[in-house]
Amino acid sequence: MSRIGRPVAIAILALLVAAGLLWRLVGERAAPGPAALNVVFVVVDMIRADRLSACGYGRPTSPVLAALAGERGASFTCRAYTPGTWTLPSHASFFTGEEVPVHGADGVLDPRGVETVSLWGDHVRPLPDRFPTLAERMSERGYLSVMVSGNPVVSSWSATGLARGFEVIRESRQFGDTYGDRLLEVLREALDEADRRAAGRPLFLFLNICDAHHPWDAVPPGLGWLPPRVAIDNRPRDPRNPYARFWRGELSEPELRMFLELIDDSYDHAVWRADRNLGRALDILAERGVLGPDHRLVVTSDHGEYLGEHDLLSHATFVYEEDTRVPLWFRERRGGETVPGPALPEPVAALAAHDLALHGALPSPRRPVRAAGYPDGLMSRLFGERLRATTAAWWDEERKLFWKNGRFGLFDLAADPREQSLLPLPADDPLRPAFEAFVGQVEAAGRRETEPTPQMMEALRELGYVE
Repeated sequence: MSRIGRPVAIAILALLVAAGLLWRLVGERAAPGPAALNVVFVVVDMIRADRLSACGYGRPTSPVLAALAGERGASFTCRAYTPGTWTLPSHASFFTGEEVPVHGADGVLDPRGVETVSLWGDHVRPLPDRFPTLAERMSERGYLSVMVSGNPVVSSWSATGLARGFEVIRESRQFGDTYGDRLLEVLREALDEADRRAAGRPLFLFLNICDAHHPWDAVPPGLGWLPPRVAIDNRPRDPRNPYARFWRGELSEPELRMFLELIDDSYDHAVWRADRNLGRALDILAERGVLGPDHRLVVTSDHGEYLGEHDLLSHATFVYEEDTRVPLWFRERRGGETVPGPALPEPVAALAAHDLALHGALPSPRRPVRAAGYPDGLMSRLFGERLRATTAAWWDEERKLFWKNGRFGLFDLAADPREQSLLPLPADDPLRPAFEAFVGQVEAAGRRETEPTPQMMEALRELGYVE
């Protein structure tokens, strides 16, 4: 960071923090007591915007979202950007309204001196108690707070802190066990319990639809727009697995081409299944009166997925478009009539979902559109140093200020949407001081490196990641 830019950057950061606190104070003072309208917040896990037919993708992956996007009076954008790069940090931001370097809930490479919990053999920093969650704040307003989650990270048993404040919880124990019809069964069970407990209270329902997240099902015959595909094994557990061979650079050109076609089709099918479950869940909520004449509904995603771009698979660590650009949709109805929603600027922080759920409005001043990504502990231990990167981004119209491991740069998304050419970030760029201040936050919240403990290695063996 330049010596000239640091004082200015600190001053700008202080102003941004003050503005955020002012919005929260104003919002809380303006907040009504127990309200009549139900509030539903849906995260359709792991759907990237550029693979949605609702956002112009050529395959019919998201007819439900497309119908929602075309609904009169609703607000929709395909250029929302997630605050983090995987489930825990993004959900922690959605639930608190804070950016990832502030709340600190993420993976931890070196657990020494840091309060962590173990999640599938990796150390993660849970959401600290000092940050009130949406569920807690809605409960204070007189709501019954309900969580239904197909993602096991968003659960009470995981001890990540994301379930804090929910009175009714239905959760997954592992990826894949609350997908498809099972999610709908669990949703009905949660609504039954909510009916017994409500005592006249309106409902705040958080729903995580995780069908797009691996493990991916086989693509069945008969869809018409996709060829049948076998189920892909995306756990790099043995040297013959194409997933592991991709990371090690061992696939020949023909093998690589076939593998990328397989994961392309598998992901599109998974997104389609998630979109279908979104529609079925909304139908249930309408039938049960949750989405009745008076309600507020917010839909977004927590992150995307790499399908070979930038020589990457899965998600986390890097803040490229494939992992951070998601949809954001909002609707509010009063007396059965849709109240025109706020215009969503492009780009917009997906973190605005917090404000939309809590207040039904966007904050003023506008939230900065930025994200932070920290090293993936598991993948970096398995596949090398390049996955130990720390990254940050700040979107400004079609410009994307980018930082990775100490290097500043700029992507011109209009001319280079796939981010193939990192341009120099001019020293006199008007946004650079504020970006440097944000990078300072990201660095301060970073982690140190460590070797895996014997307990972690045993957990990885049980999961099939190492022999």
